[in-house]
Amino acid sequence: MEVLYEMFYVYEYFNLETQEVFYVGKGTGRKYRQMTGRNEDFIKYIRENDCDVRIVKEFELEDD
Repeated sequence: MEVLYEMFYVYEYFNLETQEVFYVGKGTGRKYRQMTGRNEDFIKYIRENDCDVRIVKEFELEDD
């Protein structure tokens, strides 16, 4: 039987023009792409600036 597990990761949102990181988070699956649950300031910044997101590091255990 194959054991499936999720990888945990740290991700960051950054401004493409300035390369400034303005948000760092942790998650699994597609959490880094979700916009639900984000605060109004985050959504406003994303709409007004050219931004992207990247996974910085992956881990097998959440505590890592």
